Amino acid sequence: MAGLYFTAMQEWHWHIETPDEYRIYGCTNSDKGSSPDRAVVIVHGLTGNMDEYQHKSAANFFIRHGYDVVRFDLYSDMPGSRSLSHCTLQTHASDLNTVLAQKTAAYRKLFLIGHSYGGPTIMVAQPQRAAALSLWDPSFDLPARWNPADRTDIKQVNGVTYLNWGREIIVGEDMLHEARTRYDAEECLALSKSLNRPIQVVTASEGFYATQGMSWHSAGHPDNERVTIKGADHCFHNANVLDDVLAASLNWFDRY
Repeated sequence: MAGLYFTAMQEWHWHIETPDEYRIYGCTNSDKGSSPDRAVVIVHGLTGNMDEYQHKSAANFFIRHGYDVVRFDLYSDMPGSRSLSHCTLQTHASDLNTVLAQKTAAYRKLFLIGHSYGGPTIMVAQPQRAAALSLWDPSFDLPARWNPADRTDIKQVNGVTYLNWGREIIVGEDMLHEARTRYDAEECLALSKSLNRPIQVVTASEGFYATQGMSWHSAGHPDNERVTIKGADHCFHNANVLDDVLAASLNWFDRY
């Protein structure tokens, strides 16, 4: 069962049910009076949400260039939705596929953006309808990122794991175990190869993965590319770098 309510001329908010009886809340953005046959689906990162600055800016940007934009939350405080502490990449991927099945069937061309953990979410989901992907500073080789002994931002108290990212965020043990034991570089490249879609990796020069030589673009489709955004942090907050990110993604999608 799906709910739908209209809040603005260019934004429709909706919720849909998952097979395991949770609710996914999201919205579809469209330019007034237009009926594009292509859409961009945005997948946020770990601890993120669909209304972060970079995602709302992307929605405004892409509708001006002839795309509809679909955004959604992988967890939220809305009734019936998942909590982050009960999520894994598998639940993220399953929910992404539910959104794609129920909210993008009418579009002839489909493109996906994944920020940070949204990158592996897309790759685990293996969206075969995607014409092309743009992954923004995507997480890659998760054990290498989660295992280092000097990570002071991860702590466990009374069996509960917290991410201390300016605020303490509870992460479930299933997600932590998954991140420390699965999706190493070899497995990530296997996912990229099996999806075999054009993948653009947008790397933030001041982000977590700037010095990493290998990423999702390193296997699979022959048209894969990497773009480095100078001066960018992981969430593209600083200076005017988000304009460069959006332009790079648009140029990539317009090719397909």
